[in-house]
Amino acid sequence: MVVQQGYLAVRNALREAGIEDAAWEADALLRMATGKGRLEQDPQRAMGEEEQERLDALTQRRCARYPLQYLAGRWPFYGIELAVGEGVLIPRPDTETVVEQALSMLRGVPSPRVLDLCAGSGAIGLAIKQMRPDAVLTLVERSDAALRYCRENAAGRGQVVQADLFGYEKTLAPQSVDCIVCNPPYVTAREYETLEPELAFEPREALVAAEEGLAFYRYLAEHYRAPLAAGGALVLEIGATQRAAVERFLGQNGWEEIGAAQDLGGKDRCVFARRPAEKG
Repeated sequence: MVVQQGYLAVRNALREAGIEDAAWEADALLRMATGKGRLEQDPQRAMGEEEQERLDALTQRRCARYPLQYLAGRWPFYGIELAVGEGVLIPRPDTETVVEQALSMLRGVPSPRVLDLCAGSGAIGLAIKQMRPDAVLTLVERSDAALRYCRENAAGRGQVVQADLFGYEKTLAPQSVDCIVCNPPYVTAREYETLEPELAFEPREALVAAEEGLAFYRYLAEHYRAPLAAGGALVLEIGATQRAAVERFLGQNGWEEIGAAQDLGGKDRCVFARRPAEKG
């Protein structure tokens, strides 16, 4: 089989499996199998036996809706490349909204102390570190599986701590952090049953939260103001329908400058707030 035939066969198989961007993904799978995309090599080059076997195996797994990102093993996010695989949430473009908002709120803060809770792969915190090399970064993750990826990705760029968000605040000194970012679980159990098939391979604990998806937000609003410096920022990823509830939690717990930012699709994607500045 030549490269062009292999590409077309994969593209058609992906289409039949219901993969939305079958052409782009077929090229990605071809690159994984051969080291080059279809436009970077002779389309009439005969593929070697091992290449064909790799491409067939990758295609079968993707047609079973196994995530493309897990097949690749590494995935880009906000200009950095992250190790990903089973047990860690896949970083998504929508989450870049959180990074942008955090960077905006950290302007003018020298050597900001940044805390990334529910860090997973470390995507948010490490993207901030990429743009603010002076940041002092701490990544907090509870899951053993996710922690492995977080440590690999951090690799000297930040401290990685294994801990549960629920209670970790007790280990933090008052006003010891300038910015807290978090992409917590926020999907309801009912919503989880309707998600696309790929999400079944991602860790459920990184997606589903109690209290109709709001448990983490309530706790963050109630318990994570004290560790922030005066005027410090809290930036949270949210589900598209959760803005009002999260803003209410923050308002009830004395946060100020509460607002929201939208992703590229125009949906509410993060809520942010500040700890009140010192008076006088």
